[in-house]
Amino acid sequence: MVAISPVSPWPLSLHQLTALELTPVELVDLAATLGCSHVGLFTCLPAGIATRFPCITSDEQEVAVAARMAATGVGLNNAEVFALRREIPLADYQAGLQRAGRLGARVATVHVHEPSTAVARDLLAGFCELAAEQGIRAALEFTSFSAVRSLDVALALLESVGHPAACLAIDALHFFRNGGEPQQLRSVPAELIGYVQLCDGPRQPPADIYHEAVAQRCMPGAGEFPLVDMLSQLAPGVMLDVEVPRQADSSTGPKAAERAVAAVESTRNLMRQAGWR
Repeated sequence: MVAISPVSPWPLSLHQLTALELTPVELVDLAATLGCSHVGLFTCLPAGIATRFPCITSDEQEVAVAARMAATGVGLNNAEVFALRREIPLADYQAGLQRAGRLGARVATVHVHEPSTAVARDLLAGFCELAAEQGIRAALEFTSFSAVRSLDVALALLESVGHPAACLAIDALHFFRNGGEPQQLRSVPAELIGYVQLCDGPRQPPADIYHEAVAQRCMPGAGEFPLVDMLSQLAPGVMLDVEVPRQADSSTGPKAAERAVAAVESTRNLMRQAGWR
């Protein structure tokens, strides 16, 4: 396995969902082996799914992850996932944000589950303040199963918030499924893009879009999304997060490390097609 070339315009992050069976410490080691400069880890989870994903919830886990990151040079790109709802006090996110801050996270990934634009604005603005206190940007991810579903709606919300810590997390799955086209990215300032998540899939969504998103995506280049065109619109330096959960493979197919190798190499192949040599 060859480390990414320093001339590549886009650094890579390996998302925990791509290798869900691994602990956060093991994911850091695998990312280093694959030449990924960063990882995406969970430091906060909604109560309903708290036991489904590896989440750093103890000081012992945090110390172990921090030690491996220091030893390998791998950084933390995105800490996940902060689901904003009016019934949840913002103070409840403090512990996850503080842990992310101590681990040096670039961004905290935010989902907004609030249909009221005014309430959503206030929640996101308040969260941005908390994130900024930890030296973290708040990356609003628009998804097919949240109140903010498209790039245009996300941009409008960020504009209404007007906070310097606010930015975007652009997931290819949700971008294309909700009307996104690659050329739209030309008008998004590079500094507003916290990171871009890469995976692939069919244009037509399955019956269970949530299951697909968290458990069964296609390898980059193996689906119908125009990912090369998407990459061609991105400025140098934008972080690419390799997020390719394939839950069924954990019992019947390639194991975590093999899937991660395939996902990272598939991403690099797309990068080459987009002009990286």
